[in-house]
Amino acid sequence: MFVLISCAKTMASRCSVVVPEVTVPKFEAEAVRNALEMSQYPVSELERLLRVNTKIATENCLRFHDFCSEENHPMPAICAYTGAVFKRILPKDFSVEDFRYAQEHLRITSFLYG
Repeated sequence: MFVLISCAKTMASRCSVVVPEVTVPKFEAEAVRNALEMSQYPVSELERLLRVNTKIATENCLRFHDFCSEENHPMPAICAYTGAVFKRILPKDFSVEDFRYAQEHLRITSFLYG
């Protein structure tokens, strides 16, 4: 069985959860190109394109600019998103087996990664 969930509009800026196995996103090169392109838009245009409020558009503008910086520390999607669904997943309570199960059975979509 696969569980497919959509990303959330809100994200954490850091993750304190230790994830035993971290994988590379399948479309990483495309994500970098997308982030570079999105970083060219002003906040007002991101607000319109992403259909989010000014606060979230501003946060995403900063994320797009920081996406390829050396200071950027990628984190697993299960820890990154903070929307309603993700608040109930609670990866901080996962065992190693729970993370393995999620790695095999959970897929999280992203407009940036695919």
